[in-house]
Amino acid sequence: PSAGAALRRALSHATGEGRVGFINSLGDRRDALSVPMLGRLSHDRDKLVAEAAITALGKIATPAALALLERLPQNSLSVDDAELQCVRTMAASQHRGQAIAALERLGGPNHPWVVRLAVAEELVKVRAPRAPQVVFALAKAPEPRLQVAAAHLCGLLPDAASTNRAIRLAHSLGPSAQAALITALGDRRIPAALPLALEFTRSDDPVLRVAAVQAVGHIGGRAAVDRLAEMIVAGVERDAAREALAMMRGAPAEAELLHLAGAAAPNVRAALMPVLAERPSRGAMEVMTQAASSGQAPVAVEALHALGRVAGASQYPELVKILANATEDDVRDAAQGAVVATAQRMGNQELAMEPLARAYGSASPQVQAALLGVMAQIGGDTALQQITQATTSTNDEVRRAAVSALADTWQDTRALPTLLQIARTDSQKSLRVQALRGYLRLVGEDQRAPARERVSRIKEALAVAERPEEKTQALSILRDCRVPEAAEVASELLKDQAVAAEAADTILDLAAGQRRNNRTLPAVTGEQMRAALTAVAEQAPDPSQKDAARKLLNP
Repeated sequence: PSAGAALRRALSHATGEGRVGFINSLGDRRDALSVPMLGRLSHDRDKLVAEAAITALGKIATPAALALLERLPQNSLSVDDAELQCVRTMAASQHRGQAIAALERLGGPNHPWVVRLAVAEELVKVRAPRAPQVVFALAKAPEPRLQVAAAHLCGLLPDAASTNRAIRLAHSLGPSAQAALITALGDRRIPAALPLALEFTRSDDPVLRVAAVQAVGHIGGRAAVDRLAEMIVAGVERDAAREALAMMRGAPAEAELLHLAGAAAPNVRAALMPVLAERPSRGAMEVMTQAASSGQAPVAVEALHALGRVAGASQYPELVKILANATEDDVRDAAQGAVVATAQRMGNQELAMEPLARAYGSASPQVQAALLGVMAQIGGDTALQQITQATTSTNDEVRRAAVSALADTWQDTRALPTLLQIARTDSQKSLRVQALRGYLRLVGEDQRAPARERVSRIKEALAVAERPEEKTQALSILRDCRVPEAAEVASELLKDQAVAAEAADTILDLAAGQRRNNRTLPAVTGEQMRAALTAVAEQAPDPSQKDAARKLLNP
């Protein structure tokens, strides 16, 4: 109170625009004792002072403040805004009746449409008796933005009579207003609005169509499921329909969705599998698992993709069985993805390998090849042992799959000895090359190994490299091994005309500090580095490489 009194005294002695700060403070404090003074200042010749006083009266929000605001000229937006703020606050207090009466006066046709709309919103919010009358009148307004906003308010009116009236009103509105109305009715999950929402899903207007789809999803029911499934299959607003089905509530909707996904035409069943993955109830998991082994390839593929997202340990053995029994490539590929994703979610490599190992023993070579690829993605000791053993299989398809699993997929260096042995001794050049490339891939990815250890491994790879491509791959890895031994290995390749240029570039890269992948790589120094640079200066195929080496030798 003392602060309010001090502000009032200061305001009474202030002049000019200096009064605005005191007025604002009194308004923010909702100082009721300052209302008479603010009422006088609302007529001040200084426009800034007058508007500040009007705004402050709106904030104070007492019956006396409202009375003063109502006496002001009613063609001012600042007065309208202040009155709105005033009655909003009063409506939440013991002055609710007086506030509603003031709102109804503010909603008259002599006020701007933005004010009338704000009044209508407040009347709906406080559930004023005349709210329906005001809102439905606004819905017939010629101003499109006002009609859209009013249509939305029509859908929010809580009484059944107003809801039914809003549904009847829908066909007299434009598409944008229809979308606003059906959105409001859908958000309230009004069952009586479902026929209207279903009708609007066939609209030519895309905005209305999407709003209707969302409303259908909120309202739910068997008919809603059927229509949304139809839209997904037809490709009409497929994403919106799928999302609406995924979030639809209620036991009838769940029952109808599971029925369609399990017994409808194949194209419908396939289209609904992603929806089931978004709402993986026990029933949904059962339907997806059954569909995955249905024998209908399009359905099985979609079901397996869905299970790949949500399946767990309970479904895992059945997924492995489906993979082992798959006869079509697309089903087998989808089953592989589902098995790998589920195994990774399980978080136990050895447990995941148990059904795979059982299936492998009795599987055909084609299935064994598929299982080896899965094992490589899962990883673990048992998987490595099984794949390593398969690299010596007498069946060419199985052997190739095993080499591919280690060379292209395996993720740790435990596979290096096997890959190097294959690169050295296999009778098929294509497998030797693939194994060596896989060996180099793993060496390059192993950033934890000391640089000298990586260089030693690269030397072993170069000893069996037959093509320029693998030698170039080895050189690219050497660039990140910032030790003198790397330069020494690279200098040996200066003698190979096919990769001499790459070898020279590698040595020059090592000799200077580099910045790659947010890492600072130091320059390599020492006698081995100088010897390598001397070799570049003498043997490099490109004169610019020779010049660069000489500059580094003699800075």
